[in-house]
Amino acid sequence: MKIIHNNWRHFLNVLFFPSAFFFFYPERKPAATREVISCTASSQNVFDSSLEAITINDNQQSAGEFRNGIYYINLEVREGYWWPESKKGNPIKIKAFAEAGKPLQVPGPLVRVPAGATVQLSVRNDIKGAVKVYGFTSRLYRPDNRKDSIVIQEGEIKTINFNAGAPGTFLYTAKDRADTLTPSVVATPFFNSQLYGALIVDPFNEPIQPKERIFIIGVCGAGNSADAVQTKYVINGLSWPYTERLQYTVGEKVDWRVINASVLGHPMHLHGFPFVISSFVFPSAAKDSVIPEEKRKPIVTQNLIPMNRMRISWVPEKTGNWLFHCHLLDHTLPANFVAGKDHADHIRMTTETHASSGMGGLILGIQVQTGKEHKDAELIKSVPERKLTLLVGEQPQNYSNNPSGKGFLLVEDGNLSPNKYSIPGPTIILKKDQPVAIKIINHLKEPTTIHWHGLLVDSYFDGVAGWGNQGKKLAPLMQPNDSFTVHLTPTQAGTFMYHTHMHDRQIFEGLYGAMVVLKPGEMYDPGIDKILLISQGGNNITYTGSWINGFTNLHYLLNGNQHPPPMHFQKGITYHIRLIHISSQNNSYFISPRSGFEVSLKQDSTPVQWTLIGKDGYLFPETQYETLRAGNQRAAPGTTHDIAFTPPKTGVYRFEARMDEQTVITQLIEVEQ
Repeated sequence: MKIIHNNWRHFLNVLFFPSAFFFFYPERKPAATREVISCTASSQNVFDSSLEAITINDNQQSAGEFRNGIYYINLEVREGYWWPESKKGNPIKIKAFAEAGKPLQVPGPLVRVPAGATVQLSVRNDIKGAVKVYGFTSRLYRPDNRKDSIVIQEGEIKTINFNAGAPGTFLYTAKDRADTLTPSVVATPFFNSQLYGALIVDPFNEPIQPKERIFIIGVCGAGNSADAVQTKYVINGLSWPYTERLQYTVGEKVDWRVINASVLGHPMHLHGFPFVISSFVFPSAAKDSVIPEEKRKPIVTQNLIPMNRMRISWVPEKTGNWLFHCHLLDHTLPANFVAGKDHADHIRMTTETHASSGMGGLILGIQVQTGKEHKDAELIKSVPERKLTLLVGEQPQNYSNNPSGKGFLLVEDGNLSPNKYSIPGPTIILKKDQPVAIKIINHLKEPTTIHWHGLLVDSYFDGVAGWGNQGKKLAPLMQPNDSFTVHLTPTQAGTFMYHTHMHDRQIFEGLYGAMVVLKPGEMYDPGIDKILLISQGGNNITYTGSWINGFTNLHYLLNGNQHPPPMHFQKGITYHIRLIHISSQNNSYFISPRSGFEVSLKQDSTPVQWTLIGKDGYLFPETQYETLRAGNQRAAPGTTHDIAFTPPKTGVYRFEARMDEQTVITQLIEVEQ
């Protein structure tokens, strides 16, 4: 019996165990038509007409075929021209994977097999020099692990038989000797290469979700030498605004697999709705870590270091346009796609041009429409709207060694709080289920827009100018001396943040602040509620375009200070620590147990106990509280954490934030009797 595994328009019944389990592959719909926007040509070698064009793989059709219960897949490593934007610009010459005799693809061909199936793989190397292929054997993705790599010489074909193993979300990658820029500790490609693809192992007794999508994050350093690299950030082979537009209806369950096949870490943030992670894979793990249902929690941001994979689901509850994107500024800049320019001309940006020209990179656009059985609920205001005014302006006094910065000033009932622009902005205190109207007035000399990170607001008020919408009306970009009133009703209590959604230096210059939503009857007590807001700033901040650190002259701040004054706690009092992380350049490319951003609270070098009671604006039920050692806890950019801490004894405690095992900011806490 011969069954063609790469034709998704037919149900496939694959009999591969004598116990007669059947594996069903459902029909796949063709990818949605993508918006085409012209782009400036990138610089590389003179065009070589002998090289083939690389196609974009949306990961909706699997490769290979089943014959007699064995899955066969024949891959080739070749060189071709890749257009991560549109074909109106010059292409980039890279190495990529293809099925034998078929076009090159970025990402590489999707390998999708049932658990326990026998796989026969062949890989042919048609580029100069040897390549090492990872992921088809032990899947530990460690260059120093010979069992995990297949070395294939130039012109050689290697065949390997292996068992697909347990279900999970995996990937395969390859590195060639010319890829001298990629750190030796990672098995992902970078320099003029996008040699990666998804490897999905499905439970043999479960059907594939018909609308499940697979998204692979890639980073490519394109250039003729190490000194002339233009970095491209892509999702399924394309960069915003050329990435696929995803369309869903209100109430529809959305299932994604997200794979980081790049050399860098990416905190991925979903606007508008929370998502739930059902499984998560660390690079040092050879199998999925399935999260029990009772431990799954709603979040809006999840950091993915190189080789991380996650399986998530979410439900759109409102119509409108939304984003799923990396929360690092240098991964979403338009500078990534307009060669030779520092950043787009934001001063002359308009509502109509901001979405297509004012941001780029690791961004997916999501469009939610009303389903046949769903209608957006009209906002019922049982109480009058509370009215706030938020002024945005220059802060002329010294800010983080800068001659000036940009800050916020909050006005309510004619009272200023504080009486000048502040950096960070004043903490905005809201109440769950109480409607509020926030009038934003822009006193800057440039446009801006404000995002309410983690709050479930309407698309029009979400802060993504030119993309958020209310019918045909686009969310505005506030020009100098302009204003815009945001209407929202917080639906959950917890800790949030507000910040500029301009993809330029405004976030480093101070346009961010904390937001707290209280439960009914709860009071905000500055003596008990302690905000620890981690950000970045500096003097003479310069965009370099470097893939490791896109901006120079940045340093970390805590509550706006590089050297924050001590905090004072009392022994035996339970404090609510509201930890907010809004730094926007945080690239991690080391694969180790301590890679990425971590925080700790210690006394005499010993971590204390604290209790995680909420994350990303969601307070947990008590059954999900986690009492942890406060040593090296993850706290990625774009996340908030609600923590309960009761100092057990007097003395000096140290709150520290570390990036890739280096301390970047310290806050002393003096505990008294």
